[in-house]
Amino acid sequence: MPQTPILISISGGEAAGKTAVQAGLKSRLLSLNSGLKILTLHMSDYALPHAPPPLGGAEGVKGYDLERLAGELEGIVGGEADADVVIVEGRYMLCCRRLVEVASVKIFVDCDSDVRLSRKVIRESGTRSLDRILDEYVRYSKPAFEQAILPTKPISDIILPAAAEGPGLDLIAHGVMDDIKRRRGRQSLPGILASVSHLQLPLALSEVDLTTGAPSYYQTV
Repeated sequence: MPQTPILISISGGEAAGKTAVQAGLKSRLLSLNSGLKILTLHMSDYALPHAPPPLGGAEGVKGYDLERLAGELEGIVGGEADADVVIVEGRYMLCCRRLVEVASVKIFVDCDSDVRLSRKVIRESGTRSLDRILDEYVRYSKPAFEQAILPTKPISDIILPAAAEGPGLDLIAHGVMDDIKRRRGRQSLPGILASVSHLQLPLALSEVDLTTGAPSYYQTV
C-alpha cells in the first residue's frame, strides 16, 4: 500500500523568495536522508495559456488553473506518484480551498515589500525598462499582494520571515523528517539519516512565527 507523501505548500508575494525556500528545503531534506523521493512543482507552470493581460488585486488568481493544480496534488497525495515529500510553491497557494486542504504543511514566506520590489527590478531589468517594471508593480503586483495574498497569511502553519537565509529551513526539515519517521518507522527509510548534533540549532527560533494551526512537531522549533 503506497504511503501518503507529506505535501508542503509555499506561498507569499512576488519575489518573496518562494522558489529559493523550495530549493533550500529540498536540499536540507536530502542532506538528512539522500534516499528521500522529493517532487517539486511550481504554480507558474499552471498559468493559463490564453490568460488576459495582468490583473490587479484579487483578480490575479484568475490567471492560473488552480483547480487543475489541486486535482493533480490530490492525485499525488492519493498515491498516484512515488514520492515521500512534495514541495509546491506559488503566490496563490492559499487562495484556493482545495489547495489549502490538500497541504500537510503551509509555509508563508513573509518578505518586506521594498525587498521584493528590489528583487523584481534586478530580476527583470535585463529584458524590460525600469518604467515598465515599476508600472506593473504598482498596477498589478502590489494590489494583488495586498488584496489577495496577504489576507491568506493567517491560514499558514509557518510564517518564515527570513526565507531561505536563516536557520528556519533547518528546523522545518528536521520536523518533516520526524514526521516521516513516525509514519513509516526509522528502519524503512532509505539512505543514510544524518546526525543533527553538528548543526547547533537553537531550542527556539524567534524569526520563525509558528501559528496554532501547525502540526505538533513544528510547535517546538
